[in-house]
Amino acid sequence: MANRRALSFICRAGMEFSWLLAWGNFVMVALYHKPFPPAEGLCIFTAAVALTSIHKGRNWRIVTVLFLQFMGTAFAASMLVHSFIYSSYRYLDYTWVLECFRWSQGIPEWFFLILILFLAVVYWLAGMRFAGRSGEYSSVCGRFDLGLAALFLLFLIKFMAFFKGGVVIQESVSTIMVFPFFCFGLTAIGLARNRSDAKREFLTGYRGIGMILSFVAVVLLIGTAGVTLLLPFLTKAAEVGYTLMQKTAEPLSPILIAILRFLFVGRSLRQEPSSPYRGLGAHPESSEPSGFLSMVLGWGFLGFAVIFFAVVFGVVLWFLVKWLFSRTDRDRTRFSQRNGLLWWMARLRAILYLLWEKIRLRLTGFREAVQLYRALVRWGRHSGLPRSATDTPLEYGLRLTNRFPALGTEIDAIINAFNLEVYGGTLLTGRQWTDARRAWRSLCNPLHWPSRLKSWFSGKQ
Repeated sequence: MANRRALSFICRAGMEFSWLLAWGNFVMVALYHKPFPPAEGLCIFTAAVALTSIHKGRNWRIVTVLFLQFMGTAFAASMLVHSFIYSSYRYLDYTWVLECFRWSQGIPEWFFLILILFLAVVYWLAGMRFAGRSGEYSSVCGRFDLGLAALFLLFLIKFMAFFKGGVVIQESVSTIMVFPFFCFGLTAIGLARNRSDAKREFLTGYRGIGMILSFVAVVLLIGTAGVTLLLPFLTKAAEVGYTLMQKTAEPLSPILIAILRFLFVGRSLRQEPSSPYRGLGAHPESSEPSGFLSMVLGWGFLGFAVIFFAVVFGVVLWFLVKWLFSRTDRDRTRFSQRNGLLWWMARLRAILYLLWEKIRLRLTGFREAVQLYRALVRWGRHSGLPRSATDTPLEYGLRLTNRFPALGTEIDAIINAFNLEVYGGTLLTGRQWTDARRAWRSLCNPLHWPSRLKSWFSGKQ
């Protein structure tokens, strides 16, 4: 069950990241002819999921959660800015941070920087929302529909740009991301649809074939989705390897290039333009007020607007402060009240009481048949055959006798003593009580430990 949850989590994350990477790469290539870095995008998405999973359901203050998320978003933004603009510096070198604050460029460069920050925030928010989303069937289907609509809209924009404006956007990542999206998405839907814990049986003679077909289908889907999702990484690694091979084996480069072109016929590698920015923005038109009446009306409206927004700002600020210092909900199914002093005192009391009962029974022995029956239940549980909630004492005794035929007499003696005392209302005589205690001592004999150990590996219940 845990492996199924982990597989479903990976498939849902792959489905979500596929269409996000397709849109991110499309936007960057369409506007600035620069591909979106898939490694940084995956790192941002994964970090957001991990950080949100840490504080989810822990009843932390909202201001603490917002501080952590703000720091995470700043980390995501710094990764993308470093990857796009300051990739020549090392990430841990603070020099590029100082250069970024001293950055003085024109409107296209500032728009490029704002777009990078916007994509970082979008990827981080997507990871946050994914970590808080359930893996139920309806939720998975809803996300699949949303991703499908996002990809359809992306291809519709590319189609309209080509046929209406004659603009060809040279990027293939969005097309490649369709395959991992469908593979991960359909696998996640199938896993969410079949989340029942019921045991499934194959038809007689078809168990091996069914298991092989299931394994092959999962491997094909996950393998295809993983390879296509990592294709941008592999392409970048191939380009780096090609450049390294070209520099280290320069004398043999003509021969090697001829062999590679003969084996792998495809598109030739090309160098993307460095940073062709497109100018955006328009000069706002200015208009001068005319006349005394226009000036009075303008100042009056300005004063009313200032008062109105001051009142609104005060009310919003009050509710914001109140909300920041409130607490998030506690997930009681995940985190119980184990940190409280009362809980630890109750646990300590229960442990001390259990130890006292064991010591008292060792010193004084059993005094009632109920105590013997409870000891028999513990003995059966430690022997690999726990008592079911619906078992009567007689039924449980029969199950123990079937598992340990050699101890049937001793088990029957304890069960009969319990039935006489509890259901029959009969006080046990000296001989009956002596037989029951002798039966218990026989059950605890170390000679029976091998059969009890063997019972753990038996499939019978």
